Amino acid sequence: MTAVFGNGLAFNFFEDKFLDFDNRPFGLRMDVELNEQFQLMSLIGSRSEFSSYSPLANRTPDIFTNFDVAGVQINYFPDNGDWNSGAYITGTKFMSPVEIVSLDPVTLTPSQKDTLQQNAFILNGGLTYTIYREKWEWTFEYGSLKKWFDIPVFAQNIGSNIEMVESISDESGNVFYSQLTGTLPDNSSLTFEYKLYQIGEGQIIQNESGSPKTNFNRRAVKAMPFHLGPTLLRQHDIGLLANLTHAVDYGDEVGFNIDYRKNLGEKFLLTGIYAQASRTSAHEETGGSYFPSLELDYYPFQELYFELEYSGYVLQNRMMCGYTEFSLDRFAKEKYITFIPAYFSRITGPFVLGGSLGIQKALKSGKEYYNHQYILSIDWKRKFSFSLITDLSSDPAITENSQWVSGEISYKPSPILTLRTSYGTEKGGIRCTGGVCRYISPFDGVRMTLEVRM
Repeated sequence: MTAVFGNGLAFNFFEDKFLDFDNRPFGLRMDVELNEQFQLMSLIGSRSEFSSYSPLANRTPDIFTNFDVAGVQINYFPDNGDWNSGAYITGTKFMSPVEIVSLDPVTLTPSQKDTLQQNAFILNGGLTYTIYREKWEWTFEYGSLKKWFDIPVFAQNIGSNIEMVESISDESGNVFYSQLTGTLPDNSSLTFEYKLYQIGEGQIIQNESGSPKTNFNRRAVKAMPFHLGPTLLRQHDIGLLANLTHAVDYGDEVGFNIDYRKNLGEKFLLTGIYAQASRTSAHEETGGSYFPSLELDYYPFQELYFELEYSGYVLQNRMMCGYTEFSLDRFAKEKYITFIPAYFSRITGPFVLGGSLGIQKALKSGKEYYNHQYILSIDWKRKFSFSLITDLSSDPAITENSQWVSGEISYKPSPILTLRTSYGTEKGGIRCTGGVCRYISPFDGVRMTLEVRM
């Protein structure tokens, strides 16, 4: 079942076929309109074998989890329509295998390993509130969370001696999200969003130097697989931009997004977006920061994006450019400049011709290289379609094939049924949508898929 509580900070169950991501539980959801002002939503469900990697990745997942969920949300809509509010409470039992390693007291080498199931109970409550005015509207959400672990999570110093620093049997956190949208005097629109997610810190291990190391595989102390609030990042539909990686840490992240849009006449729309995000803390300082940082220790991300869209009766085209910068390892930044002069579709009788072309300059690990992507497609009456996709890269890290070409034919005999056949090579790699990133393995061969939407 799919469901969203508030803005997704407590529950966000959904499926994304592009990422092969699906965190939906099996269960029962009930929506009731108590009267004209009050609406009630409740659910109960269970999910088994949610893993960290897509099955298409052909990789052994480093995270296996099961969870049982239940929650109630009530929304209030007053008669005057100037505002609305909601409140929710959720409970979750989270189950995940953990490995207990015993070390030799002299050599500190592993002497015994035991795999146990760790259970965690999570209690979550929150409030949402939205104000509506003629020229603007403002919404915000605040949530609080408490976790209890049956197998304590611990932090320790590892050096010539092992010293237990802290044993954690419970943990608390909070989240905050706000969006302010307004119409300016020239009829352009401006949106500002802010997020502060602090509901999971990870297992902290300190070396003799005192520098921390975070083990992200200890899922019980991180955000749950359904804590997926607003990302404040644009969800790109162009491969060169969509493949740039920022896996949002819903347990420890702060950021903002500024979105400006203005119509230039009747056929043009100008969009400008700037987004910035980072972890709230680098060395587990108490409280963390309320503002994102571009320092490497905070795993920073920033993107500046512009788009000019043309919408005519026969031709539609989008021209895009962007600068993206981020760090995945806390030691170096990756930088990308992307330019897509054409992402178009043109109506010619019963046919729709479409395609895109783009180039991307990358600076990674001190090396400079280019990525290219070219797509051409044709559609007939929304029943038959053919597309040809070509990816090129001069990335020196790619030692084998640096050119990928694939074609796809699809047939849609009815609104709910689609048959797809593809042949060729696909680049694969990281794909991100809505802050959720999955690794998709490269592909070479023939693939047939049948999609049924009920």
